[in-house]
Amino acid sequence: MYRILMIAPTPFFADRGCHVRILGEVRALQAAGHRVTVCTYHHGRDVEGVHTVRIAPIPGYRKLSAGPSNAKYVADPLLLARSLREARRDRPDVVHGHLHEGALIGRFVSAATGAPLVFDYQGSLTEELAAHGYLRRNSRAGRAFARLERWIDSGAAGIVASSDRAADALRSSVAPERVHTVLDGVDTQEFRPLPRPERAAIRARFDVPEDAVLALYVGVLADYQGIDLLLTQLGPVLAERPALHVLLAGYPEEGYRRRVTELGLQAQVLLPGRVPYEETRALTGAADIGLTPKLSVTEGNLKVYNYLACGLPVVAFDNPVNREILGDLGVYADCSARTPPRCSAKIRWYPSSSRARSIRKARTCRNQSTRRRKSGGEIRNGAQTDSHATAASHSGRKGRCTILTSIPIERPTAETRSFSV
Repeated sequence: MYRILMIAPTPFFADRGCHVRILGEVRALQAAGHRVTVCTYHHGRDVEGVHTVRIAPIPGYRKLSAGPSNAKYVADPLLLARSLREARRDRPDVVHGHLHEGALIGRFVSAATGAPLVFDYQGSLTEELAAHGYLRRNSRAGRAFARLERWIDSGAAGIVASSDRAADALRSSVAPERVHTVLDGVDTQEFRPLPRPERAAIRARFDVPEDAVLALYVGVLADYQGIDLLLTQLGPVLAERPALHVLLAGYPEEGYRRRVTELGLQAQVLLPGRVPYEETRALTGAADIGLTPKLSVTEGNLKVYNYLACGLPVVAFDNPVNREILGDLGVYADCSARTPPRCSAKIRWYPSSSRARSIRKARTCRNQSTRRRKSGGEIRNGAQTDSHATAASHSGRKGRCTILTSIPIERPTAETRSFSV
């Protein structure tokens, strides 16, 4: 049993993808018998069963959404002090840093305690700052942050990446044997298609007509997530398909509500705001299509696994991360040069020409799962990076779950699901 000090430089838990991965790793490590303490910011909500310690409150800093903030220049030194205090008290066997800030803090804690550092890499720091408009990649600040990023990467005993593409990028500057891919995963007992009565009740709660075709996005609402591009493409398809409703579940939503009204889409585009992660399970199970317009080519895309577990065909931008998860089972839109892609055509239909091929693939996966599935299809595989680095997630490299609904979008009537564990 290891004592693990997990450093999360974010307002954990705030119902978004980064936090869901952190929570999944905590639970996987706990299930393996390890004791985990999460050291995080002062705000965010406590999760039952997760031992969480927080920094002192920072007046005026209440932001929960993703992205840089000047308040972090205060929060991160406080998190370093809190982490060192907790390390002196608990004497951890492993320091586990999330994101580059967590790995930077973890490097100092590791040096002070002698405990090895595991870095959970969820994407490039410099690329994230550029995506949020905080800096330009080729500016002096961009080059400085790129050097800092490489220095942080070099300080970990083991690095865990959420996609093979991210792992390959890291191996160009870090010893390859220290980099490991731990793919995101999904608990298929929590995320699953809903029977009709439950489905109707969930839809009624979110003001979605029972007979509507519901296209769902769950996650942070931001330009770098592709939401702006998505909205520019919805007008034609919504005008043509009055039964289609699009629900964007996430935050911050106020600016997008104004944008939807300006575009005249408010009758068919719903923005309920922040939805607790526990409620997104049922909401996803009540949908017909999963949308993921995320633009990053290095970050993982956890929501895709949740969509698949609920039997949803997935409309995604064509990039290496999505290809790694979906293979040829996704419905892809081109987002080259960040120009508005022909998304509307992708949302209109699920390609009937690939239906037979998709069913054959689903049946193959189901046959494999008969031999390999554990605990009724629930994915709880973990991964160890080496003898002292104990990072884990919902699923290991071979523990991905592929679940496909092979149906026409117009009228969902039949489902084909497969589990590959």
